[in-house]
Amino acid sequence: HMYYRLANYFVRVYDYKGALECNENALAIFQKFPDDCAINILDSYACIADCYLGLGKFTEAIHYVKEAQKINKEETNEEIFIAEKCEMIFVACLSAMGNHEVFADYFNQSVEKEILDLSKQFPGYDFNADIPENALEETKRYYRLVKLKEAVLKRDKEKHGPIHPDIMHDYKELGNTWLSCGEQDKAIQCFENALNVALEIYGEVDRNVYEIYEEIANAYRSSGDLEKSIEFFLKSMEIYQKLH
Repeated sequence: HMYYRLANYFVRVYDYKGALECNENALAIFQKFPDDCAINILDSYACIADCYLGLGKFTEAIHYVKEAQKINKEETNEEIFIAEKCEMIFVACLSAMGNHEVFADYFNQSVEKEILDLSKQFPGYDFNADIPENALEETKRYYRLVKLKEAVLKRDKEKHGPIHPDIMHDYKELGNTWLSCGEQDKAIQCFENALNVALEIYGEVDRNVYEIYEEIANAYRSSGDLEKSIEFFLKSMEIYQKLH
């Protein structure tokens, strides 16, 4: 498990070679205890695939995705999450190898499915309002998703009040969707709202807090403000190191 945690640290600083070595060491140990560590073996395959993707070794990444798929029964939420992670790695590999249509189709279908699932929760809700007319059709999907996630946030605030783990999660989801729209400022505001909720609930030294700092860092990086991005990434790393 220490190898596994160290691998996560390497990934956070984009050292995929170091992460790969740690994940391979973790896998070798987990494989000695197949009955007790089945989920760890499965996740190790997925993590190694992700490392190879980061290193640009797409054939190797696909190999480990297939190894994971051989043993994944998708009977638990964790296994379903790993299956989705493997699918995304596989599609990203195909895109990087030149099959961009598969990559685009995958994400378009996943966004449409999320819109459909959420719209069932809010029958009659107009999620097409306020969409910029000049937005590309693919981007319009994310604007529709923004409207629905704003509805989720409003519903959860009425149910739980302003300080609750679900509210933190809703702000993070909304921030990532604004980021997909190319609206970095609105994304950062949502992440900062999520951060305020997380600090209120968990205090500063908590996994949720360092993950949100990292979300803010990524948003600033997307906006081109590398100085701010580094500032928040260092905050994230400081808390991560305190926890580990």
